[in-house]
Amino acid sequence: MISEVGNIGYGGVSILHAAGCGWGCSLPLDLTCNAEVSSSWPGEYEDPNGLLKQLPRAIEETTGAKIHHKLGVSLKSDIPRSMGLKSSSAACVSALRAVSEKLALQFTDYEVVDIAAKMQIMSGCSMTGSFDDNWAALGYNTAIIDAKSDQPSHPVAHFQMESKLCTIILRGHRSNLPNVSEFAVNKSDFLAAKNALVSGDIDKAMRINGLAVAKSTMDSEATHILTSLHSNGLTATLTGSGPCIAILHNEAQLEILDQIISESSKKITTKVLQHPPEGE
Repeated sequence: MISEVGNIGYGGVSILHAAGCGWGCSLPLDLTCNAEVSSSWPGEYEDPNGLLKQLPRAIEETTGAKIHHKLGVSLKSDIPRSMGLKSSSAACVSALRAVSEKLALQFTDYEVVDIAAKMQIMSGCSMTGSFDDNWAALGYNTAIIDAKSDQPSHPVAHFQMESKLCTIILRGHRSNLPNVSEFAVNKSDFLAAKNALVSGDIDKAMRINGLAVAKSTMDSEATHILTSLHSNGLTATLTGSGPCIAILHNEAQLEILDQIISESSKKITTKVLQHPPEGE
């Protein structure tokens, strides 16, 4: 149950963007958001899209449970916002964990993923519901989801990777959310990434996905950076809808990373989480 791991939601990076072909997949990272129940909801500065205020309605519409209590949620997060690092999913999951603990509510993981998706769609934070990102925010090993299925919160599959580090190049904030139509133009590229993913080639999937997202968002600088990283044998992608670039690597590759990435670039390095759901 969700209460077993505290009031934490985790950040993540994309393997496959669900807006491209309907299938999505994200990796959970050791970047955290921690929620506490309070007497009010965050203001516009802390929650510009009103994401958290959607929580009571999303719970009721998904599970039928009504939140009659006058409560709110406050957040402490080390996940950069509006950069493709799944901060919205982490906020939703951590808030749900805090509220469920406070009110002794019991939600399944599938319900948490559904509620978080509804919160993001209602607030305009997500094009697809971010079902894969919501699974990553739970801190579990990676879920492959089909956003167009009758039950998009139920993964097509879970898988685990070998232990990896993830270095993220911070390239500022995303100015706005792209349209699904901008991704649909490059559907064939996203399908190629999906095929690589389901065949087990995660590195290839991430590389194809990153270039496809860069093309869809017309981010020529990201295309240049990704091409350079790929040519040096590194697995890198444009995560979410950008603008952050995520690079998977091991300790031995830190030196080559330092040689490639400009000293002026802001970056953070963390680790990929490997926590399988119960029964997997």
